[in-house]
Amino acid sequence: MNLLSIRNEALRQQAQYENEQAIKKLLDWLNQGNNMGKIIMHDRDLERTQDLTIGQHKRIEIVYDEIAPDKIELYYLDTMGTRLEGGTFDLNSFMDAVEKFYNENF
Repeated sequence: MNLLSIRNEALRQQAQYENEQAIKKLLDWLNQGNNMGKIIMHDRDLERTQDLTIGQHKRIEIVYDEIAPDKIELYYLDTMGTRLEGGTFDLNSFMDAVEKFYNENF
């Protein structure tokens, strides 16, 4: 093997390593965002989360289940915190609605 071949191989390996490190950083960053979402909305056993209070007497509970990461559960609550009605919804549709509301009102 001549010196030029060794140098080229070293440069190829260095580029491959740098690419792998960049991908690893991107994946770490994406996972950090996922974990942040879980801290805010996630409760593995689907126990009560913090309620989002709307007005004085209307409340809504948001539940995220790691087992169904593409779904979200929304429940209307009475003043005592009892679920009155609710169901399971598509998470992406919910986030699109939140983003639309945010953009229209911010």
